[in-house]
Amino acid sequence: MSSQRESFYHSGPTHSDWNNQQFRRSVAACLVERVYMLELARQSQCSQVHAAPLWLDFHFILTKHLFDCHDKSIIGAVYAYNFSSPQSTPPAYVIAFRGNLIKLDTMFQDFKLDFSFLLNILEQRSRFQEAWKAVQEMVDLSEANKPVNIWLAGHSLGAAIALLAGRNMFKKGYDLETYLFNPPFPSLPIESSNNEKVGNAFHNTNKFITAGFVLVRGHQRTDQTNLFTALFEWVPNIYVNPSDPICSGYIEYFKDRDKKTGKCLKKIQNLALQNSKIQNLPSANVHINRTPSGDFKQNHGIQQWWEPDLVLESRLHKWRT
Repeated sequence: MSSQRESFYHSGPTHSDWNNQQFRRSVAACLVERVYMLELARQSQCSQVHAAPLWLDFHFILTKHLFDCHDKSIIGAVYAYNFSSPQSTPPAYVIAFRGNLIKLDTMFQDFKLDFSFLLNILEQRSRFQEAWKAVQEMVDLSEANKPVNIWLAGHSLGAAIALLAGRNMFKKGYDLETYLFNPPFPSLPIESSNNEKVGNAFHNTNKFITAGFVLVRGHQRTDQTNLFTALFEWVPNIYVNPSDPICSGYIEYFKDRDKKTGKCLKKIQNLALQNSKIQNLPSANVHINRTPSGDFKQNHGIQQWWEPDLVLESRLHKWRT
């Protein structure tokens, strides 16, 4: 186990304040990290992770492991809150998903799923189906006993899974609080580019091509358009680092959307956004880590999101119907 992950035992949040957004973010990130550690322990057949169950510090108990049916790896976990706290609103359950692990046991399957995400077919893969089944089961269980209070959380590839699950649940009428850490963005990392003209040209060309395909089909209101407008009240929390090319595209995506443009270009932009099969995300709370950056491992890592001295730039992006 890396020394960076061992430091996790000492750097997580210690004071429980469920009304504090920093604490909520930190807990979600820590529980995602725990999924990584569970899988590392499985691979090494080590019981260390069970000897120091950090989730108990937050009064969570691990109730279920989620497995990939191909490589048998642990890809997620269900945690239940096990403490009476009448003056605050902790989640009843947190369902967390890990991202890629660069290990022989998991690397091949993880990278296959990365390509599935890029091709917009991740929902068809068995890993997502296992995750979706677990989310549905927990929602059904919660609905039978009390109002649904479930969080979804994921990092990298796991964030893509949590995003799809949260989006699908909202379509079914359940608004699950969702934390997406370094979610992959299926586009060129324009935010990292120093050439603003190149970035603008890329985005405008992409808009015209997408809108053109819709108009050629002879109608403007497609299933994707209906889905986009139906989701505008779902507001997941997206955590991105501008120095991480995997997720930084979300910064430009929302910034580009908010630009004031002429009426004609705005119509083209809206048509393109509402018919994008991959970037179907009308609203979000976007949190940008403006802390001085390190190397790629730090910029893309889950550990940054529970640090107490983060410099966060947060903004609500709400789609206007």
